[in-house]
Amino acid sequence: YPDIQIYVADDGDDNAPRIPGTNRYFQLPYDMGLSAGRNFLLEQVKTKYFMLLDDDTIFTNQTVIERTIDILESTRIDLIAGQYFPSRFYGAQRIDNNIFIRDHGRSKGDVDGYPIYDFVPNFFVADTQKVRKIGWDEDLKIQEHMDFFWRARGKLNCTYLDDFVA
Repeated sequence: YPDIQIYVADDGDDNAPRIPGTNRYFQLPYDMGLSAGRNFLLEQVKTKYFMLLDDDTIFTNQTVIERTIDILESTRIDLIAGQYFPSRFYGAQRIDNNIFIRDHGRSKGDVDGYPIYDFVPNFFVADTQKVRKIGWDEDLKIQEHMDFFWRARGKLNCTYLDDFVA
């Protein structure tokens, strides 16, 4: 994807090397945190959709971004996650007797033929405006993942494609 915009937020050491190929590199205040960095980057995005992934993600022949865009454009799906090979991390969430429970692999039903999940991996393509309405809790410097998806329940239609792989 040589023409794609790559945005990087770095809240580490000011002397860290820039990542080759990035178009938009932002040196943020030291130890600002993952959630604040993601919110900052999301505000920079000017496109209808964006892709979130971590710095150690490696694309494969099965990382076909165009397919996710086609699905987002033609359905009521808001966020499409892929598989971090070899793990599968998606399902439903609930609280039962004050215990937070993740039901791995369990969907909450279907929307336009795609299963809907409460949580999916942090490797996804999503509707920029809809995710901005959820955002990440900036009090959480780490471990933001389940909080984000807990707050997104019922607000975002999230699906998972096991043939969209990184």
